Parts: sequence; C-alpha cells; structure tokens
Amino acid sequence: MDRTIGTGTLETSEVVMAPMGLLVLIAPVLAVILLLAIAATVPLRAAVVAVLALALPVVGGLVTTLTADPVDGRSLTVDLPTRGAGASAFPGAYYTLPALAALVVLALVIGLAIRTVVHRRPSGDDADLLARRRSAVSLLGVGVCGLSLSGMALFQTAAIAARSVAFSLQPDTPAALAVLGVLAAALVLLELVLLGAGLAMVLAPAILARRADTSAAPSGTAPAEVRA
Repeated sequence: MDRTIGTGTLETSEVVMAPMGLLVLIAPVLAVILLLAIAATVPLRAAVVAVLALALPVVGGLVTTLTADPVDGRSLTVDLPTRGAGASAFPGAYYTLPALAALVVLALVIGLAIRTVVHRRPSGDDADLLARRRSAVSLLGVGVCGLSLSGMALFQTAAIAARSVAFSLQPDTPAALAVLGVLAAALVLLELVLLGAGLAMVLAPAILARRADTSAAPSGTAPAEVRA
C-alpha cells in the first residue's frame, strides 16, 4: 500500500502491515470463540453485546492504522495537489497495536473467568445456577465496559484529528476525510450505548439473566424447576 506524503511516495512498512494482517485474521476467530464459550453460560443478548464491544475497536483500529501516516504511525496526513494538512495524535499503529493486543488479552481473561465461575463446582440447584449465571453476566459487563471505553478513546481521537484536518483543507476537504470524521463521531455514540449496556450488566444482571442455566448441572442430576 502506497501513500503520498509531501512530494514523495512512501510504502507502508511491512512491520506495521504484518501484525495488523495477523490481527485481521485472529480477531474474527476470537470473536466466534468468545461467543461460543459464553453463549452457553450467559444470555445470548449479553454474548452478542460482548462480541460487538470487542469487534468495534478491533475493526476501528485496523481502519485508523491503515489511514494513519505510515512514517510515525500516530498522525493523520492528507496531501492535495496544491496543499496539505496534518493532525496528531491519531490512532495509528503506534497506539493501536499495543491497545489491540491488550483488548485480545482482556477478552480471553474475561472468557476464562466466566467459565470458571459457572463450572467451578457442578450443581443441580436452580438458585445456585441462577446466581452463577448472573455473576457471569456481571463479569461480562466489566469486559464490555473496558472494551467500550477503549473504543470511545480510539474513535474520539480519530474524529478530532479528522475534523482538524478537514477544517484546515476547506473548501477542498476530500469527501473520504469528511466521512471518516462523521463515522468516527457516530461510533463514539455507539460505544457510549455499549458502555451503558455494560454498566447495566454489571449493576443489574437480572435484567438479562432471568433463568438458570441448567446445562451447567452435572450429568445425571435432574435439573431443578426453572424459575422466571
């Protein structure tokens, strides 16, 4: 991938592209594994919220990394035939690679913690199963909050930089740059909604976990009556 910077042409470093390409391959797989791992222990709606909270910063980080200046990996530079403009900070590889690695670790730790809570001691008691299920939802909510806060920081930084460059290039602002700014701002709002959902999962897990997961009962144990 080539980008025009100033009067020359620079090729995006393979050092940046290789790990980003690896994350592109790994992220969907991790999302599916996470969904399968927790779907049996938490309500499906909570699992979907968690996967969305993970996918947004991963995909957003990929887009901003490929958009950022490949030289420093932390600024946005746009060059037109007559003039150019730039802004920093911008979530390029300098910021996104360590952040995405941390998000992947967070997702795996939360997934393992949920499995531990639900399966640490087999039980056929309906009240115990329901309590575990709600604890799992709360744990998942903690992960959703962390992921959404990371996404908000990423998209807010991208939106500010895009608006700054767009303002500097008026009236010749490229349409793609304007779309980037609007999209980043809209995703900040979506991350805010996810943050609210995560807080609700932490503080009021009973909203989503209304029934016990009898599949966590040990084999051969007759499941107790499931209460709403």
